[in-house]
Amino acid sequence: MESGGRVGRRSLLRAGARRRHDRHSGRPDVYGLFLEIGYHVFHLCRAGKVKLPGGVPVFSQVRDGRTPEDVLRRAGLHPGPTRVLDEANALTLVTWTRTAPA
Repeated sequence: MESGGRVGRRSLLRAGARRRHDRHSGRPDVYGLFLEIGYHVFHLCRAGKVKLPGGVPVFSQVRDGRTPEDVLRRAGLHPGPTRVLDEANALTLVTWTRTAPA
């Protein structure tokens, strides 16, 4: 990671990304397809101190001003508790499921 919590092109290239689409583990259209089909569980991680210039949102609806949480909620998923994975870097994990947590 380069200064200011940003992931730069050099870091991505060192990690093996060669082309723009290689930098993403998934694409919004693929996530959207599975959102329509129906996820049973979706694990949403947030890295609050990381900025990806030119990054691609997980869901295409995020481009319209919605948050990933809004999109998951509208798809009928319910958030579980927030787990803090790395407090210093504001890294959290929330597991969203079809049934509301007890």
